[in-house]
This record gives sequence, C-alpha cells and structure tokens, in this order.
Amino acid sequence: MVPGTRLEKALPLDAETTDKEHYMRAVGALMYLATSTRPDIAYTVGVLARFSSNPGSAHVAALNHLFRYLQGTKDLKLVYSGNVDEGEPFLTYTDADHGSEPDSGKSTGGFLVLMGGGAVSWRSKLQPVHYRS
Repeated sequence: MVPGTRLEKALPLDAETTDKEHYMRAVGALMYLATSTRPDIAYTVGVLARFSSNPGSAHVAALNHLFRYLQGTKDLKLVYSGNVDEGEPFLTYTDADHGSEPDSGKSTGGFLVLMGGGAVSWRSKLQPVHYRS
C-alpha cells in the first residue's frame, strides 16, 4: 500500500458504487499469491481482505495500487542461495503496527523466517486483542 494509507470502513453509499464480487475475487487471488510466493504483499492483502464484505472506492484504489506494484515487480522471485557459511542459517524478523486499525484499535503483527537467504515462512495477522496506550 502507499505508505501512510489507513483504510476504514466504507460508507454505505460508497459501497454501492463498488463491484463487490470483483473485489472479493481479486483479493482471493492475491491471498493465494501472498501465502504461496509473495511474502512482500501479505500485509496489504490481509488489510484489503478485512473489507471484502463492504469495499469502498478507497479500498478499490488500494487494490489497484497493489496490482500496479505486482506488475512492476513481476520479475522478483524467492531465491534460495543455500549459502549459510556467511552467517546464520535461519534469520527471523517480526514487526507490529501497534493499534493502527482505525475501526477497532487492533494491531497487525507479522513475521518472516529466512533459511539460506530465502523466505520459508511468513505471516501477517490482525491481532485478536486491542492495543491500549
């Protein structure tokens, strides 16, 4: 997504102008990519999926932005170099956005596990509890 984008629930009037079935089909196809071969889009697809029941124009714009990103990065791929002599065989990264879900106050957390330089496991998920500051 465009950095700083915060998607919120669509207004009912806005949702009427959106093709919900097309949106749901597109998000489903992207979900397959995010879980199978493209860890770089996992967060964005998870956010877009939250609005499948009522997408608005801002959600469609974010979806279209993601498709343009994929078109521009279609030559990227997961690479497993197997070169573990120059460092740790496994590297793990994790992050959270600490309550940035505007409708519920929930956080999104994620992780990435690399083995031999290539991603072997990743996930991005809306946390079940509220963040309180």
